[in-house]
Amino acid sequence: YSTKLSSAGLGLHSAANFSVAMGGELKVMSDGPNQGTQIRIRLPLECSRNCYQVRK
Repeated sequence: YSTKLSSAGLGLHSAANFSVAMGGELKVMSDGPNQGTQIRIRLPLECSRNCYQVRK
């Protein structure tokens, strides 16, 4: 979280990469400027085969 007008956004990028690596997804949604932003992360209940490879 940042109150800066601009930032690198690496935290969100990392979260998206980890979500996909674990077989999930990250979605960013907004109704437009000054309307706020929703970020949804969905992860499977069980780890995929790829997930175990990422942990090594």
